[in-house]
Amino acid sequence: MTKALQIIRNEHRNIAQALACLDIATRDLRASDTKPDLELLFTVVYYMRLFPGRLHHPKEEHYLFAALSQRDPAAREIVDNLLREHEAGEYALATIEHALKHYDRHYPHGLDALETAVREYLDLERRHMKNEEEVVFPLARRCLTDEDWKDIDNAFAKNALSLFTDDLAIGFQGLRHRINEMLKATHPPA
Repeated sequence: MTKALQIIRNEHRNIAQALACLDIATRDLRASDTKPDLELLFTVVYYMRLFPGRLHHPKEEHYLFAALSQRDPAAREIVDNLLREHEAGEYALATIEHALKHYDRHYPHGLDALETAVREYLDLERRHMKNEEEVVFPLARRCLTDEDWKDIDNAFAKNALSLFTDDLAIGFQGLRHRINEMLKATHPPA
């Protein structure tokens, strides 16, 4: 596997952890008889708004998807669909954010809308990542040349290096750690 695909797969794992946290924290809302602490949900939504949008999707779009579209015209439809899913994910996340703020202000009203928004977002994001890994990765491995991969891997490496000299990377790592710690506090290991 190329460095770029390994980076995307690792980022998908981080995103999947945040999605699992969002799922668990949302399901826990039904178990509470009092207004729950929504900090974990707000934190996960914040992470999902920033990490995929500022770090993950731009790399996919500018390097991997662009090279794939250029190398294989038949892949353009697949790439266009992925780009639409990126936009749909941002819209779905905004819907969650709106529903979460409404639930926070008008507790206990709005839980059904929040649960629906979260469920739709989780389905979209999980399906999207699965499609990338099961359809796009194999297609890219077949279509892209060694030179394409060299350029993509270099671009991903430069992206990583610039991030790790940047407060942004530290912030994402800290935020992901905070989400995991908050989840452990609410769901200690058995």
